[in-house]
Amino acid sequence: VRGTSTLLQDFLSVLDRELRLSHMKLRDFLERFDLDGVEGLNTTEFADLVQRMLPGTNEAGVLYLQAMFDLDGDVTITPQEILDVFRQMRLVVQRVSSQEDARVVAVLNRLSDAAHRDQRRAARAFQEADVEARGYLRPTELPRFVRVLLPQLQPADVR
Repeated sequence: VRGTSTLLQDFLSVLDRELRLSHMKLRDFLERFDLDGVEGLNTTEFADLVQRMLPGTNEAGVLYLQAMFDLDGDVTITPQEILDVFRQMRLVVQRVSSQEDARVVAVLNRLSDAAHRDQRRAARAFQEADVEARGYLRPTELPRFVRVLLPQLQPADVR
């Protein structure tokens, strides 16, 4: 089973290779999966793209990737969102250091503190994010929860 960070790296690597081999721009390549003609890929279209790039990826993997790419939370993955994530991942790879680890820990500590400080607000935010009332949050639901508790976070910190 592929780890989630490896899954994201694998997806971006395969997509990059596919674009290079086909000599296509990302927008043109994604249009092949955009069946409804609305800019960006909906959940089903994005799942088809993931399966084409990484055959055998399970539903949890697809949901994880969707959460990572859906920067604005509208459940549509646009070419710009993919480019933004690709750029951010490239920066992360270039700057992998204890400084980045400290940043992640700092964000997690802030989230924990915010949830502890206002437990009712945290519970409401959790219930609102848990749209199917499963009692846990899927990767696609986590950003909504985090944004309610820490609205000042940058998109990279939410991820």
